[in-house]
Amino acid sequence: ARFYLRDASYATGRTGFMDTEIWMKQALSNLKTRVKRAVEASLKRHGPRAMAAHHFFRPESFADLMRGDILHILDLEYPPGDAIPGDYQLFWASQDGAARAHSQILDSMLHREREPLDAFLDMLDAVISDPKPHGAKILLQ
Repeated sequence: ARFYLRDASYATGRTGFMDTEIWMKQALSNLKTRVKRAVEASLKRHGPRAMAAHHFFRPESFADLMRGDILHILDLEYPPGDAIPGDYQLFWASQDGAARAHSQILDSMLHREREPLDAFLDMLDAVISDPKPHGAKILLQ
């Protein structure tokens, strides 16, 4: 996550930029404090992949900060010099992720829950590895 905080002095003398109610000022101050704490904690845990908070004065610098962050995130995900993954690679990466998740579910099952499944898979492996042809009847037993 990236947070972009406009410098409060930018609003000085501009209409529509200042909070008029006391509770609004307090709420914004509280929010900024919470964001800063979250960013600091994230930096300790995640290093370069952490949240970031940027302060800017002019809207033009906001665009530059955002562009820099997007490029930084892309460099972290796809380091320079690495081949850009194609659709085929992305598809198989998603399949690998699904297989890992399914494997974790199977590993968490109790033995008594897995026993019928393991027996069926053993029978299926035997049918597949047998060189003699078999009909569909054996698979349905």
